[in-house]
Amino acid sequence: MTTARKKFIERLDQAMATAEKMNPEDLLAETFKALESFEARSDDVLLVGYPKTGTNWIIHILRDLVTTSAKKNEEEMKRMKQDEEIVEYTYLEFGDPGKFQRIKKLSSRRVFATHIFPHMLPTSIFKNNVKDIAVSYFHFSNSMPSLPSFQTWDEFFNAFLNGKVSWGSYFDHIIEWNKHFDDENIMSSFQTMKENSHKTHGAFGNVLFRKGSVSDWKNLFTEAQNQEMDKKFEESLAGTKLGAKMKYGVYRKA
Repeated sequence: MTTARKKFIERLDQAMATAEKMNPEDLLAETFKALESFEARSDDVLLVGYPKTGTNWIIHILRDLVTTSAKKNEEEMKRMKQDEEIVEYTYLEFGDPGKFQRIKKLSSRRVFATHIFPHMLPTSIFKNNVKDIAVSYFHFSNSMPSLPSFQTWDEFFNAFLNGKVSWGSYFDHIIEWNKHFDDENIMSSFQTMKENSHKTHGAFGNVLFRKGSVSDWKNLFTEAQNQEMDKKFEESLAGTKLGAKMKYGVYRKA
């Protein structure tokens, strides 16, 4: 095999491995190439988390915090609304490749989110109980036409545990982000947000889509699946700083 052919096959295998971790809808190769031209600013806020860990919830909180702290006047609020219409997609990996040129025109401070791995795009992380994440992801995947659907919870559980779902393995995602634990990050959790809902989204905050809840996993997990998930977590994250920060020993029983 020639060197050129070998390199081509290696690059193709790498591209296929990357694609397995992505949602097929609205994810374009051209957009990922254009990501390389993304110019971050020192005051950008970037939220990173595995799908269904609560990113849609917290991205709205972050935007509200940015707007409130900036004390924008009516004209600035109008311009910010226009900015949101220009970008269309809050998640960096979604949308057309031309979005990054439009992003350059946005006024500071900008708020973005992503589900991708740290070697693609580094900064902060969001997490919660992996069992609740799995259940939420199961319902979400079956409700989205663009995502693979699963006939049964057992079928999804096996796929999730082995990383055979869109965006790949939850555990690989957390393991990679553990390497950046000592970087400047803000750690949050779904449990903390639920316990302090009046501080995060108000006493009468609207909840869109399916309402997630702590301990929702108990409605679907069998005892065998519960033990299998605990074992997988221990094998993947026991002894890591991020694993300790997540207090999994406490939340896995909640």
